[in-house]
Amino acid sequence: MLDSAVSKVFDVPELLSRISQRVTLKDALACARVCKAWKRDFTITIWHTIDFATEKSFTQVDKKMVTKYGCHIRALLNVKENTHIDVIQNSAINRLSKLTLVLPRATGHRAHCLDILKRNSGTLEELEVSQADNSDLFFPIDFMPIGSPSSSNLTSIKFQRLTITRAALVSLLRASPKLAVLDLRDSKVLPSTISDTFQLRSVFLIVASATQIFQSSTQSKDDTPSLLAHFPNLRQWRVSNEPGTVLPISGADIKAQVTRYCPVLWNIYVDIVGPPAIDLIANGFHRLSVICVAQDQLSPKLILAVITHKSSLNEFRTFVHSQESDDDEDDDAPAQLIGRQAPSWAIHQIPANCDGLSKLKLPDQAFDLVGKEMFLWSCKFLNVLHIRIVGLDTKSKIDRAIQLYKEKKAQKKEKEEKREESRKIKREMKEKKKKELEELKKKQKELMEDNSNGDGKGDGDGDGVGNGDGESDSDDDEDYDYVNEYSLYNLPPETISLEERVAVHLLRFRYLREVCLGTKVYNV
Repeated sequence: MLDSAVSKVFDVPELLSRISQRVTLKDALACARVCKAWKRDFTITIWHTIDFATEKSFTQVDKKMVTKYGCHIRALLNVKENTHIDVIQNSAINRLSKLTLVLPRATGHRAHCLDILKRNSGTLEELEVSQADNSDLFFPIDFMPIGSPSSSNLTSIKFQRLTITRAALVSLLRASPKLAVLDLRDSKVLPSTISDTFQLRSVFLIVASATQIFQSSTQSKDDTPSLLAHFPNLRQWRVSNEPGTVLPISGADIKAQVTRYCPVLWNIYVDIVGPPAIDLIANGFHRLSVICVAQDQLSPKLILAVITHKSSLNEFRTFVHSQESDDDEDDDAPAQLIGRQAPSWAIHQIPANCDGLSKLKLPDQAFDLVGKEMFLWSCKFLNVLHIRIVGLDTKSKIDRAIQLYKEKKAQKKEKEEKREESRKIKREMKEKKKKELEELKKKQKELMEDNSNGDGKGDGDGDGVGNGDGESDSDDDEDYDYVNEYSLYNLPPETISLEERVAVHLLRFRYLREVCLGTKVYNV
């Protein structure tokens, strides 16, 4: 009976459907040949995503096949060539949720692209449209059903190297009530004389240069507000790179507009260089919570600009242009440092001055924990730390430092538990003594009252019982100062190894849960 049940487990439609969504394309192709029932479910997986960057042979697929199975396609990626457009212009492809499209120069093929956009405007959730070069190619945003915004499911839009008007952009925003991410990098937004200050509260992230954001207010003669006026709930601005050595408007004017239109804009990702980056960070915002800058832009001046937000800064991180992520460290060997290194004394200023810092992710910055330029870190709530240590340059050294840290952390925890147990016992003893004292006082008072009612000789001055006021209640009740106990200032370099110094340094942070020193990420 059990074997029979096991043999039929794949006959459960819900189970088979879930399995089909979690297999590779190669496995899905094999499973589709098992039987008709399996073919139905795995065909959906096979046709779900078409990426022309990896599936170049898809351009050779028979049009009848596209007509039959095109309704299952949900994502079209890297549509760049005219041959790609020839395949996907089939009307059966009408339920896309994701589309990345490079507009061709040919007018006919560009018209087909717009037709594809219109046909899928009601189901698209993620849209990326760009062109291959930087020539001015006007993009007519007329593919959305402007009259019925409730039919749009767009949550992310990326326009790259396109030219659009401000009025058309506002119309698109009005037609996209679910939009959360707007990426306009390298695109031109032509100023328009408009009075429409429509606000879309769903957008929390925008990617654009300072010129794109503020050019309307600088080029307009009628005090047209900047693009920030459309996003009252904007929380993150990724400032894309642009040529130039100054901001389009002063940092003080940027702060005024941010304060007026985007009061919760506290996170910035700065991809600009030199004085504009310093001016933007230091003067463009009131209280930043998250700051991300390019590693090769770290300098004493930029670090001082970051420290102006020391009372509110929660996370500081860097990125390098040659890699997409700062979390792809090699488990076997420390990654090679990329980008310019900030002076040791300067980079120490961030954790030394920003008391509320909880995340410090500088995977390509080396910190010196031995030299005289080290400063005491004050960020006692630090819980994520990705840095490099000068001298800790091999996997064995890093592993040894982490192992020592874990051992010392266990010892510290045991010591804390013993101290807490001791405090508990003392508190219980004091409480017991206090109750006994109160009982004695109560009995003495009753005795004195009986004596005064009897022979009148109960007029003594003292009660004969101490009140215990001379005892201290603070013997061990105060929190032990682990910050000072595990301070490297108390450990001269010649007394312990570098690995142990690193372990002692990490012990200062009671809430630390994630550490990376150049290899893998350790959950501690």
